[in-house]
Amino acid sequence: MNRALGIGLLAGSFSSGCRECDAPIPSPPDATVDPATPPRLLEGSFLDRTTVELHFTEPLAPPTGVDPTKFRLSIAEADAFQEFENSRCFRSTNYFDLSDGLGTYVNCEPTDPNCTGPLTTVATVSLDPDDTARLRLTITPELDLRRCDQLRYAESAGIFLHFSAAAIPTITDATGQALEDIASRWALSSERHLSRDAIFPEIDTWVPLACPDA
Repeated sequence: MNRALGIGLLAGSFSSGCRECDAPIPSPPDATVDPATPPRLLEGSFLDRTTVELHFTEPLAPPTGVDPTKFRLSIAEADAFQEFENSRCFRSTNYFDLSDGLGTYVNCEPTDPNCTGPLTTVATVSLDPDDTARLRLTITPELDLRRCDQLRYAESAGIFLHFSAAAIPTITDATGQALEDIASRWALSSERHLSRDAIFPEIDTWVPLACPDA
């Protein structure tokens, strides 16, 4: 799936079709570069099935000694529906480990205590040698392209980066300002599935990771 298509597929309306109950996805990131503020994530994509490239607003310092597990990926989907009898609107977001995929589409149901497949973890963190505003993560196991197939048919869904700013050494820009939390609850958790009663409540800006081109 090409990068433009991967992002475009994520911006649809909620499946309920009930406009009164729809909720907007978070706004795209602000591309303004301000050296006086910490670095911010602008976009991200899979270069291949094991490599994620993250583009930030400014050059980063070498991530020497940074624990790769400060990062984690999720595949998540939001939903909104209205109960017509009393006009209540219900909104929720479900996060799944990337190895499991969205909901019941997977062979290994995330809520099953017997689900013992490997969690997707970040194995290494490094800078792009030609552009230090780009950070590369390698993951294990490799991305199952069926996750990208799921996103073709899902609305308000995507693969997302999570980052915990806790503990040092950490990711900083070239002047030493530290990268702030990015929906860190998932990064700090070893759960395979997490449900929240809101639309992407901890994701401030909409930066889904585009699937690899092939």
